[in-house]
Amino acid sequence: MPPVYAIAVMGITGVGKSTFIERVIGKKSVKIGHGLQSETSEVSGHSVSIQGKNYMLIDTPGFDDTHLSDADVLKMIAEWLVSSYRSGTKLSAILYVHAITETRMQGTALRNIRMFKELCGEKFYENVTFGTSCWSLMEHEKAVEREEELKSHPRFWKPMLDLGSKVVRLPDSQEAARALVTQIANHEAVALRIQEEIVDEGVSFEQSSATKVFEADCDKLREEHEAQIQALKLEQARLAEEAEQRRLRAIAVLVETMIYIGIAAAADPTAATLSTLR
Repeated sequence: MPPVYAIAVMGITGVGKSTFIERVIGKKSVKIGHGLQSETSEVSGHSVSIQGKNYMLIDTPGFDDTHLSDADVLKMIAEWLVSSYRSGTKLSAILYVHAITETRMQGTALRNIRMFKELCGEKFYENVTFGTSCWSLMEHEKAVEREEELKSHPRFWKPMLDLGSKVVRLPDSQEAARALVTQIANHEAVALRIQEEIVDEGVSFEQSSATKVFEADCDKLREEHEAQIQALKLEQARLAEEAEQRRLRAIAVLVETMIYIGIAAAADPTAATLSTLR
């Protein structure tokens, strides 16, 4: 039986994972989300034969999904990886899709990268290709600048690139997309760290490296949100105090004015009346 080269396509929701898979297989059987709605809510495989070789493109739900929590997405991907590894299937490659239009690598995207590193493990880095999408949606020079930042910044892709990962720009034609598939799958299939941890070492999903990093980032995010809420409460209290002080000063001025008028009236009723009329 001829080998099947398995490639997982990952990335956050809405970056073009399903669009790329549809372009490769040439069928509209892949659900594609438009706008803010995600259509990929489960792991699904799509077979294609290219130049006599069989490939399986695995579409995965993205983080920041409209229907699933990030924790659910991570568990779903991990369960599929573990199940496929137990059945004897290893990935030849992972294509990690990132929209070049993302203004900054922060929040979900940054957390996803940290988790992704632990999910793969350094041994798998050579099998990882970062594919940038949406180049036609922004000025080329700015897109090139962002691409360079992703490649050179130590918090982004640089650590993985230093250990063998690659960066490509996702093509628009089927011919080029298929050529890319044959190129990135040209690696010996190896196990990911999370597969070795859970299957070979007996580590639970909750204790896996990817889950620990994910939960640590979530805890940090919660702490930051709580700090922001506390800061807002303090600012509201300060503004309320300032407003109260202004109100008291206005009352004091009014009282002083009334006292002055009263004293003036007692001393010279006619002058006080004229002063009031003026």
